[in-house]
Amino acid sequence: MRSNLVYLNLKMNSMKTIYFLFFTLTLYSIGYSQVPAMNPIMGASVVCSSPGTATNFSATASNSPTSYLWSVVPSASVVIGSQSSSQTSIDFPYTNGTYTVYCSATNGFGTSPTTSFVVTVFETPTVTFSGSNIFCQGSSTNLQASSTILAASTTISYNWAPSAGLNTTTGPFVSASPTIPTTYTVTGTIGNCSSSSTIMVSSVPNPVISTNVQNNPSCFGSAVIITASGANTYTIGGGVSNGVPFVPSFLGQIAYSINGQDLNGCTGFAVATLTVNQTPALMVNSSQPTLCIPFSATLSLYGAPIYSVNGSPSSAFVPVSPTVNTTYTITGQNGFGCQSSTVFTQYVTVCIGVNEMENNPAIIKLHPNPSDGRFYVTTYTRTSAVIINELGQTVRFMELVPDEKTEVSGLDTGIYFIIAGKARTKIIITR
Repeated sequence: MRSNLVYLNLKMNSMKTIYFLFFTLTLYSIGYSQVPAMNPIMGASVVCSSPGTATNFSATASNSPTSYLWSVVPSASVVIGSQSSSQTSIDFPYTNGTYTVYCSATNGFGTSPTTSFVVTVFETPTVTFSGSNIFCQGSSTNLQASSTILAASTTISYNWAPSAGLNTTTGPFVSASPTIPTTYTVTGTIGNCSSSSTIMVSSVPNPVISTNVQNNPSCFGSAVIITASGANTYTIGGGVSNGVPFVPSFLGQIAYSINGQDLNGCTGFAVATLTVNQTPALMVNSSQPTLCIPFSATLSLYGAPIYSVNGSPSSAFVPVSPTVNTTYTITGQNGFGCQSSTVFTQYVTVCIGVNEMENNPAIIKLHPNPSDGRFYVTTYTRTSAVIINELGQTVRFMELVPDEKTEVSGLDTGIYFIIAGKARTKIIITR
């Protein structure tokens, strides 16, 4: 009986031990399974970052988590919107980089292991332009697209559309020459991130240059004026200034090239043609270079079909009979209407016979006399003198200065008479 009781007590104690162990294991098992178990983080793995723009991420866990904990590595300049919620916004720095997002969940039994999510961030480019959006008709304009990015990058690409009028549709530099006003869309891309901007390009007409030439045709030596209009600034060939008088240095038909530039930098071209005619080359001869009073001489005019003498119309042969040395102004006009003038002085003297000349040496002294072709003339007063030959022809004209020797040479063999006012004398030239 006692043995049965002992057996029964041992069996009951064993049952209690087994039950306690089962209960303990059950409680342990229930406590472990109540710690949150994280599911994968949900969100974009590639983010196009721009200033003030955040990206949303979410996480879930089993076993009724009461809070979450978010973190990002690297953390510099990263802004997490809500660190304890299952959903949060994350504002990444406005630059290129790779970030790891971490999240864990917590409940009354503990905190779950951390789960992670890799995010690649690209800085979203903002496309801007440089270069003129207008160009001169018949040419082109050079445009450059650029991005205001903070991070240095060699991976940014550009695409231009439409292709009409472009030398290329890729790259930051293009040459544009559309035939009609065209709006180009330029897309800048870094990684998977891009943005677009537009620019309208159109041509402007080149200026039409008009010209006016005053005093055309002109006579050589006369001033002319070339005036150009239709542009803002002008360049005229030959160093000519627009609207400024100048004297051409060539004869005949002269072409002056004119380039005009407007305020847009566009240029136009024109040619101004000018005709420059020759002026008469006048010559005057007298039948008596030194005229004896009271005789007459005839002035012969050469070089033009039309003449005037001292302002009065004249023929080519002009009879004159002055009693004193007289200067005449001769003007000639050719078939182009061009004129030129010259002056001619008709000298006069009181002519006497040879014998009277020989006996009136007066104030003129000659030496040596006779001469071998070279002699000197001396006088006591300032006067003009002429040398005439035996035929009465004037061969030399001189200005004599008081008490100074005036050399004479180059006369042929013969007898000559020197006349100065009423003073006259004879010189013999021998060889």
